[in-house]
Amino acid sequence: MDIEDVRKVNQSIKNLEISIGISEGFFDNLIRSQTDWEYIIKLHSFFEAICTVLIIKALGKDELENVVSRMEMSDTSHGKISFISELSLLNKGARGFIRKLSEIRNFYVHNISNISLSLKEYLERLDKNQLSSFINTIGYDTYEKIQIGDITIERSQFIKKNPRRAIHLGAFSVLAEIVAQLEIEKFRFEKKKIYEQYFEKFASLSKKFLDVSSKSIEKPDKTK
Repeated sequence: MDIEDVRKVNQSIKNLEISIGISEGFFDNLIRSQTDWEYIIKLHSFFEAICTVLIIKALGKDELENVVSRMEMSDTSHGKISFISELSLLNKGARGFIRKLSEIRNFYVHNISNISLSLKEYLERLDKNQLSSFINTIGYDTYEKIQIGDITIERSQFIKKNPRRAIHLGAFSVLAEIVAQLEIEKFRFEKKKIYEQYFEKFASLSKKFLDVSSKSIEKPDKTK
C-alpha cells in the first residue's frame, strides 16, 4: 500500500467515524491513549460498531442495527465475526485479528486487577505457543522484516517491543479491508436497486402493451 492509498484509507476511516456518530480522527488518536487498557477497550468498541455496520450493509437491512449491535463480537457460533465469516466479508487474517483483539479485551475487562498492566506485561504472561499465536495473528499483514530508517528489525521483535503500535498497524489493515468491503456492498445495493427499477418499468410497459393489444383484438361475432 503506497502513501496515496494510505491517505485514501485514512479519509475513508474518518468518513466512517462520522457516519457512526463518533468524532473524526478517533482511530488516529487512539494510539495516544494514556494506558494500554484504555487503548484496547476503545479499539475493541470501535470495531464492534464497525462490524455492526458491515453486517447490516451486507444484508441490506439497516433495521437490524439494534439486533446486530447486541451480538457478542467473537462468539464462535453466533457472534459478529461468525456472521462476517459466513457472509465472506473479511479474509481469515482480518477475522483472526479481531478475535485476538477480543481475547485481549476480555483479559483486561474480566479481572479489574489487570487494568494497570501494560501490553508488554500481558505478553510476558503468555507461554511460547500463545506468544507465537499473538505475533502471527496481530502481525498477519506485517512483513517478516520491518525497515525503520536504517534499521531492520524482525517482525516478532518489533511486535514484542511495540505491542500497541503493532496492534494499531494490524487494525489499520483490517479497517482498510472493511472500508473496501463497504464500498462493494454499497455498489452491489445500488446495482440491485437499478435492476429492480428496470424490471418494474419493464413490467409496467409490458402490462400497458398487453392491455392495448387485448383491446385491439376483435371480439368474435356470435350472430354468425
